[in-house]
Amino acid sequence: RRQSNLVRVIWGDNIYQRRAAVGMTKGRLSASAGLLSLRGTVNLDQAFESVRQDGERAIAWHTAAVSNDRDGFLADISRAGGADLEFRLEDPEQAGTIEVKIPLAALRKEGFFHWSKAVGDRVKHPYMQKMGVSPAVFVECDLADTAGPLDVNFAYQDRTAPKSGDYYYLRVEQLNTAKAWSSPVWIKVP
Repeated sequence: RRQSNLVRVIWGDNIYQRRAAVGMTKGRLSASAGLLSLRGTVNLDQAFESVRQDGERAIAWHTAAVSNDRDGFLADISRAGGADLEFRLEDPEQAGTIEVKIPLAALRKEGFFHWSKAVGDRVKHPYMQKMGVSPAVFVECDLADTAGPLDVNFAYQDRTAPKSGDYYYLRVEQLNTAKAWSSPVWIKVP
């Protein structure tokens, strides 16, 4: 993996059938030191959604990242300093205020930081309760190498014993959050 200073930050929730008209949220990502620079938006699909640079150390937004719709942006963290990036989301209708500290050293070392939290105490949804799914919000940060190769080779060896009915498939996600996946390969053990 090549080192990158471009991070894709996306957020959203899984609250079933939550609509943009009642799901507008405001937020801010800030660095405690140095510079944090907006480089582009990700998956803004409504004309009323926006992401903007907010001073030298912050990026702010007003979006409707709801019902599994993920919104976000690309940011240059090459000159960001301090221990953490601070993510703050204001979602008064459902989740309340969400504050997440994103450890910069771990993000740079691992290449990602993913966080989620159930908001079941604040959100009651009968369909989701019947399905056994807890309402939750999430934040995902992934380093992105836009100059990286488009073709990738890799190998995977599952060290657990397969059972009949197990399957494998490959799923990919583009920078803009669009996804594709292969048909499954099913395992049949004699």
